[in-house]
Amino acid sequence: MLSVSKAAVARYIQLKVCSNLVLSTRFYATAENTFASATKTTNVDSTDTGSTSVENQSRPKEGRYMSNTVKNILELNEKLSQEINNAGSLTESYNRFNNLILDFESKHNNPQIVSNGGSVFNNTKFLNSTLTRLFKQSLDTKQPAAVDPYQLLNDFCIHHLARPNHFYTLMRYYLTEKRYQDVLNLWVKYLDTLSTFNVKRFDFIHTGIQSYSIVAYLSLGGAQFKPDLKFLLEFLNVDDIDIVKVFERVKMSKFGSNEHTWSHFTSIARQYLTLHLNEFTNKVRVETNPLELDNMFKVYEKCVNDDFKPDAKILSIFIDRFLACDSAPLAMKVFDSFKDVLTSPEDKLALNNKLLFIVAHLGGKTAKKQMIQAVWNTYFKMQYFQKPIPAESYCALFLALRSCYQYQVLDNIWKYELTDEMKNDPLIKQCYLSCLLRDKKLEMTYKELLERLEKQGPIDYPELVKSILLKVVLDPKTNKDQFMEHWNKYQQVIESNNDPQFVAINILSQYRYAASKDEFNFIETLTKECGIQSKTLIIEQFVEIVPVIHPLRKLYQQFKQNNDPELTKMFITAEFTKPKGEVQIAESIVKDYILSVTAGLRDYSKINSQDKQKIKIILDAFISSSARKHDEDIMTVLKYISMADKWSIVLQNSTIYQIVIRLKKLDVSKLSPETKEDISGFLKRIYSRRSRFTLKSEDFEKFKSMGLIDGEAS
Repeated sequence: MLSVSKAAVARYIQLKVCSNLVLSTRFYATAENTFASATKTTNVDSTDTGSTSVENQSRPKEGRYMSNTVKNILELNEKLSQEINNAGSLTESYNRFNNLILDFESKHNNPQIVSNGGSVFNNTKFLNSTLTRLFKQSLDTKQPAAVDPYQLLNDFCIHHLARPNHFYTLMRYYLTEKRYQDVLNLWVKYLDTLSTFNVKRFDFIHTGIQSYSIVAYLSLGGAQFKPDLKFLLEFLNVDDIDIVKVFERVKMSKFGSNEHTWSHFTSIARQYLTLHLNEFTNKVRVETNPLELDNMFKVYEKCVNDDFKPDAKILSIFIDRFLACDSAPLAMKVFDSFKDVLTSPEDKLALNNKLLFIVAHLGGKTAKKQMIQAVWNTYFKMQYFQKPIPAESYCALFLALRSCYQYQVLDNIWKYELTDEMKNDPLIKQCYLSCLLRDKKLEMTYKELLERLEKQGPIDYPELVKSILLKVVLDPKTNKDQFMEHWNKYQQVIESNNDPQFVAINILSQYRYAASKDEFNFIETLTKECGIQSKTLIIEQFVEIVPVIHPLRKLYQQFKQNNDPELTKMFITAEFTKPKGEVQIAESIVKDYILSVTAGLRDYSKINSQDKQKIKIILDAFISSSARKHDEDIMTVLKYISMADKWSIVLQNSTIYQIVIRLKKLDVSKLSPETKEDISGFLKRIYSRRSRFTLKSEDFEKFKSMGLIDGEAS
């Protein structure tokens, strides 16, 4: 068995690796390789004239020599492939491999490359697939292995033939066998091979190798083992890690974990969040992917214990972001997980206030109204029976009612439930007006608005300032000077609140008062106005506040080349929610996006996992929105469900839920036999647990009565 001690790894890092490769990099933080600066000295494509790489030193003689070398290596690859095919055993294949490689090196190695510690095989990619086949034979457990895979890998390293996929394959094998120390030893050896190939060609595999190394480290020892974040960073040879990506990789590598892996991960995660809690929280604020956000919450949830207390402000940020991502059930999960964990009355009140917003995003219009009322009676009227309900809770109630357009209920509470003293409370008074101004049915001239504001008194409530600015900019009779008068008046409130909606309102005003809307440059304006704020969140807010679809289509045309799935998702959803939006245009956005992601691919089965995840986001958005529009042809929904199946994309539970609701409203008598068969196939797939969605027994019986599914409910 291979072995590596903590001290040995530390010495290796200190004496060998750090001297050459220590960088200011961030593991998983960007799409760039974490060893980018190491590849500057090893990349055969480097144009740095001061480089000391083996390839650059030999560059004057490189032209004809390199072209001849490529030809010779291609011929060698053909010979190796034939020898492996014709060999009777792994030992025979191994011996023939050695003989061919040694013979080739003796004939073709450039003396200058050899004198600098290199090889004719540095950076070649032409032998990789053939050698990978040979390497996988050594891991075949169906027959006795005459050649140890590590010995084979070591020979690859000696001849500069080892590539990341060889390390990746062996690491996965060792993880499956629970040989964690061997995995760690392979990581150290892997670092020593970086100079022999172009790391950028293997970026995705390189990430997997790092992941397996982390899983192996977290799986070492028993309950007494104390993983150390500082040592892990030194071992990985990075300055920092993305703890959420580590969580995802540990989850994906469950085949190689043991009963202690997750507890050791929790220990590392707690160390990480203790050091980087502000940075982590800022990431939560700007995350737009609900699945990524859910992983972030799971990491935070795991860390909470007696020493790492939950923070109600961070929980509120999670809830706000889940609601912004149209994932109210996940927001409810945050509440349920911590409602009995928070101890201070202030924290409990803050979480209960957020519950009002959560239920305002669940169910239909009537259900939302009833749930808000139930929460208000249970968590506020009953708990504050002998003392006044706090002003901030009334504000939460008003804003929750505003978010689901229950303005009549809001007005009744103001008129009949609040005392005169409460109505004069500055916070409650400003919050009520902020909600009132958002009611699209409210007919208020600009002059009447000014009169109302004069009676209001001093205004310092951000939500009211936003409502005033929106009321002005959306009034077709106002001009730029009038808008700027209010903007300047409330400048202090705007600047003291790092709120992307203020930026979105500013951009909307510039578009509204532009001399030519057709020539308006959203990208230029956004870049100018965003400052340090997230452009994605500003666009998210812009999509929310714009009352019509046309500006959003112009915005999409300018941003479509970014291929950002979360932004594209917003534009798709807008076509279903904004006046004069069109399903056909939403569908064209889906098609354009998929074509851009799969450009150049003849075989769609070759789509990589990252691009497949992007397509999943788009399909979820379109299918869910289509299913909500019950007047649309069900064939549109079924067509894209079929596309998801073809690419083995599992739709989100919330999407499947919307589909089920849509299917229950079908008139089966009007369905063609083919359509009925497609629907039955979909229902069978979700009922047979091929997705994470659980079909309720009453839904099963409903579909059974419709003739869309048979059998018995479980």
